[in-house]
Amino acid sequence: MTQSIAEKAIKDGLGTLKKAVAPWSPDVQAAFAKVDAAGKAIALQLAAAIFTVCVKQRAVPVRAKGEEESAVRWENVAASVLDGVLDYHDKDESDTAKLAISRAFYKNIALNFFSSSPSSAAFSIVLRQNVYTLLCYTATHHSDNQETLRQLITPRKMGQAIYACRDSLPQDELLNTLGTMIPRVRKGQPENRARALQLLRECFDQPGAHPAGAEIARLVESRLDRTDWSETVEKIGALLARDITLCVYVPPWNGSRNDD
Repeated sequence: MTQSIAEKAIKDGLGTLKKAVAPWSPDVQAAFAKVDAAGKAIALQLAAAIFTVCVKQRAVPVRAKGEEESAVRWENVAASVLDGVLDYHDKDESDTAKLAISRAFYKNIALNFFSSSPSSAAFSIVLRQNVYTLLCYTATHHSDNQETLRQLITPRKMGQAIYACRDSLPQDELLNTLGTMIPRVRKGQPENRARALQLLRECFDQPGAHPAGAEIARLVESRLDRTDWSETVEKIGALLARDITLCVYVPPWNGSRNDD
């Protein structure tokens, strides 16, 4: 049977990928050059499959064994996959492209980076930053993706991820992602304010989670009508850093990735 163009592209792309990762090269974007010609949807599906294998089947198990170096190698491959997806988004910021990316990645990201497992906060800085950047970019100005994030990542899980993050760059992108999830209050629907307040309180004001939790919730609530979210992020970061020595947050884990 003659191979279709798509099948041949995927086969060639996978061959390139194997060569790229053999010496643990962090640059695997070339693996998608041929696949890209077969169609964006196929390229994204392949990228998502490789990303999931690298994270769930490789990085997480070796981290559980304490093999930090091996975990970082796999995480670098996963981060490079997201680099390629972000490059694609930079070239095409249409609603269609954002939706295609969300359908390919959101569910697996929610399961692996916003679970109650301690490993969620243990991934490398570059991988977490790329993950949160992808969520932020694809949810910005896209109401469907924003709603999908609110469904997949509960406010409590978002708060846990924020409190567990101790690195400024991933933390900023995580807070920017939160900003896309907050229902629009300024020029939004009347009921959005109540929805936003509930989300913020569930996110930040979690009993025993952080000394400044209630204060952070009140801060963001007081700025819901403002458009300078970057300034809000700075203020949240300052409050988190102020009490960092008083609270080392370890999210509860009961062995399930599907708890809310």
